[in-house]
Amino acid sequence: MSGDHRLMRLQIGEGIMRNEETVKRKRTEQIAIEQVLQYEGSQGRNPRVENRRGIGYDITSGDRRIEVKGTSWTWKKNKSSFQYISENERKKATHIYLVCDVYDKKELFIFEMTRIQKALIPEVRYMLYFSRCRDEESDESKPLHNSAKPESNQRRKTK
Repeated sequence: MSGDHRLMRLQIGEGIMRNEETVKRKRTEQIAIEQVLQYEGSQGRNPRVENRRGIGYDITSGDRRIEVKGTSWTWKKNKSSFQYISENERKKATHIYLVCDVYDKKELFIFEMTRIQKALIPEVRYMLYFSRCRDEESDESKPLHNSAKPESNQRRKTK
């Protein structure tokens, strides 16, 4: 009987841990979406969050259908990592916006879906290895910031 209680506590403990990870992942995603909305607005587009599940993207902005990926990692660490891209996202999103280091520097990397197809590795879902598509990064990619300067190929930071 005591073995059963230990197992139950272990399962409950793991459930709590998974719940904390889910909360952090949702918070990271929300910060990333807020940053993309701010960026898109600063570019003169009219971004709108799509609240419908399963449509394949998070934001509509002008003619862009944007799937937002957010991470607390820096670009240096993230570029050797990957993000999952669903078949639905691959087919329906026109852009992948990756916001790295969401709790500090908030660097934005923009990828046009048509330019990164070769970097997608089919699995159950597609895995996008950013190191494989670094050369396909949009000229628009840059750290986010509040400057009113026009876009350039230089990286900028958000405060």
